[in-house]
Amino acid sequence: MVKIYSLLKRMLILSVLIFPLISAAQQTAIVSGKVVDNMGAPIPQAYVFINFSAFKAVTGNDGKYNLTIPADTLVKITVSHIGFIERNFKVSLKPGENKKKNFNLEVREMHSVDIIGESKSKGNMEEINVK
Repeated sequence: MVKIYSLLKRMLILSVLIFPLISAAQQTAIVSGKVVDNMGAPIPQAYVFINFSAFKAVTGNDGKYNLTIPADTLVKITVSHIGFIERNFKVSLKPGENKKKNFNLEVREMHSVDIIGESKSKGNMEEINVK
């Protein structure tokens, strides 16, 4: 009888300690939307993320994303893609809440890029070196 009581007591203590951890892990919200360029075309493979965290998403070919964020916390969401100016957005949502947020990224002005290459033929193969 003492062993059963001791086992039940341990299970109760363990469940009291684990339950808050499980509840805290489920305290999230969702931000979703679309990332487009200044012409309205979707930007595939854009990164949508919270800096220094595991909360991140990548847009699909249609420019759409779904980002899970921690609830009840003010977070700064960053959207970036090579060749575009980065955008930021601050938001705080309640647990289970969904918010739609679209981003319009402007093209970053690119300066000239010099590509230097040389070609060498070796039998039927051609070797190209780009520097």
